This record gives sequence, C-alpha cells and structure tokens, in this order.
Amino acid sequence: MIDIECVGKFEGDWSKDVTKAKKRCYGDLLTNKNQHEGQTNSEQDVDAETYPMFQKITDALALTDGVKNSTSIVHVQRPMTVFETHQDYLHRWNPENPDSIFRFFIMLEDWQIGHFLHFGNTALTGYKAGEIYKFNWPGVIHCTANASKTPRINLLITGIATDRTYELLAQKKFIVDLDS
Repeated sequence: MIDIECVGKFEGDWSKDVTKAKKRCYGDLLTNKNQHEGQTNSEQDVDAETYPMFQKITDALALTDGVKNSTSIVHVQRPMTVFETHQDYLHRWNPENPDSIFRFFIMLEDWQIGHFLHFGNTALTGYKAGEIYKFNWPGVIHCTANASKTPRINLLITGIATDRTYELLAQKKFIVDLDS
C-alpha cells in the first residue's frame, strides 16, 4: 500500500485564510494558545466564520464523523521546528470499519526548500498549493520538520468517507474548483 498519494487538487484563492492562520499562529506563540504541550507549532480548528475558504475545502471532501462533519485543522509549522516520528490512531472514529476513515493533507502553499514531510518510506517534496494528499494512516510512521525561513501551512482533514468522498476518489486526480 502507498504511504501517501496525491489524489486531487483544489483550485481557488484561500490566501486571506492563510494570512489569518499565520498571524494567529504567531499570536499563539505569545499566548501559548492552540498549541500542544511542548510544541512550537499552531493547530487551529477550522470554522466557517474564521476560515471560510478552508471550510469550503473541508466540505468538498464530504467526510463525516458519524455525528457531525469531519475535523479540519489548520497546521502551521514554524521555521526551525520538528514534529517527531509518530503514528496516528484514528480507529475511534469507526472501530467497526477503520478502512472507512480517511485523513487528507491539503497543501495551502507551494513546497519550499527546507519543508520536510516524511511518511513511511516516502519524502513529500515539490508539492503545489491546492494538492490533496490521502495519507495511509494505519501503521505508517510519519514526521515533519521545517528548516526553512518561512512557515509551512496545511490543512489536516479527518473523517469517515461518504458516498461523495468515494465518488471523488474514484476519479483519478480529481479537481475541485472552489470558485464555481
């Protein structure tokens, strides 16, 4: 099985949301909000009021958690930080059918030298803004690092696939135009 693969692309302008997320990230550093203990990175929940375009991206993937919509987190990794190797445990989302649980990475800006994402035996480089990566979360150890001078920002969207999610994935390299 592939550790991580590009399954599609979003087209549109989410630059205002990116700017807001980066500003909040650096504000979080000063107030110690929206951070996991011991980390210098910011993770912010997506909501339609704060991040309208990020919410459109999340909604387009049509995931659910069985009760409400999927979770969508804006992850901003500051320069000179590392998120050490770890493994995700998402079985709680649907213990009876863990194969229905999906985790997507949406790249919000183009890759820059010094931005490292590593999934199993795959190093993810050269990505473009808008690309949608499906992560094979069960059993794949992964990590990230930022050795650049600029923040690395992406959306991390997790949930249970719906019929619409499977329809999108059936189209190899699907494109979603957020402006239409």
